[in-house]
Amino acid sequence: MKSDQQPLFELLAFLDLKRIHYSLLRTRPDSIGILITLVGMRIEIFVFNDGHLEYSTFEGTEDVLSERSELLRLLSALGKSIGPKSGNRFSEKSDAKTKN
Repeated sequence: MKSDQQPLFELLAFLDLKRIHYSLLRTRPDSIGILITLVGMRIEIFVFNDGHLEYSTFEGTEDVLSERSELLRLLSALGKSIGPKSGNRFSEKSDAKTKN
């Protein structure tokens, strides 16, 4: 094992010791992501192939919401639309049908 891989394994061993559940993610060729979800917080850690790490924390409420139109508004603001497919359960049109 190369010595620059050691920080990743040391961090995983620490998380295991503390019994903190995590998921591994690979979205870039030069890093491995570790996703940790806790009550009220999410932590994203990326350990790079040179051994350095970067992390972000996200805090907020964990309210359970059920308003479909609000979800669609949020998702529409985040992503690009490719146009509605007929029969899509999450389209605004089908949302109106379910309210009747």
